[in-house]
Amino acid sequence: CPAAPPESALATSAPCVHAGAPVSLAVRVLVVDDEPSVLELQMAILDSLGATAVGVEGGAEAVRHLESREVDLIVSDLKMPGPVSGKDLFRWVESNRRSAVSSFLFVTGDTIGETAFLEQARVRCVRKPFTLEEYVSALRETLQAPQHAA
Repeated sequence: CPAAPPESALATSAPCVHAGAPVSLAVRVLVVDDEPSVLELQMAILDSLGATAVGVEGGAEAVRHLESREVDLIVSDLKMPGPVSGKDLFRWVESNRRSAVSSFLFVTGDTIGETAFLEQARVRCVRKPFTLEEYVSALRETLQAPQHAA
């Protein structure tokens, strides 16, 4: 897979190839990012991998989604404007969906001041800008992590 596919490449429906084999993720994913272009990119990648993804632009909308639906993976920006940041969303998941804590992945361009939180929470984090390989690898690692007890 190219490191950073051009936008025109995102329209293709062929699965991504990693280490010579097609990568397929038949999972339900909630993607949370306040940057529409980053949200759209992640949705296109997940769609090409066969995932069923829902994208929302903020933490409050993510909480509403999680209150009524189950997901296999939550991919969230860390710092977002509004009443519910990525850190707040993670804490909501810790309190309300404990089994989903190990299925949480942060995608962020800014970890300044958040290192202690990320280490304490033990949540995987992909830094923006990311390569396609880094993103897919982080998705797979997160999905393969042992589930925490509810």
